[in-house]
Amino acid sequence: MRLRDTHLVVSLLIVLMLSACLVRAQEEPAKPLTLEEAVSLARSHNRELKQAGLEIHKQKEAFSEAKTQL
Repeated sequence: MRLRDTHLVVSLLIVLMLSACLVRAQEEPAKPLTLEEAVSLARSHNRELKQAGLEIHKQKEAFSEAKTQL
């Protein structure tokens, strides 16, 4: 009897997961991106570019500080 209950629970979970997948598959498809949007999105999420920008800002601040000490 215990094994039967386990099978029932597993079957219900599978049905629930499949129904959630089907609902998600019926959602409206994503709008295609233009090239400009894709490049902008890639740049805004690129960690290396963000780090490089912070390094440039840091170097500019250090340069400004060095100029004031002259």
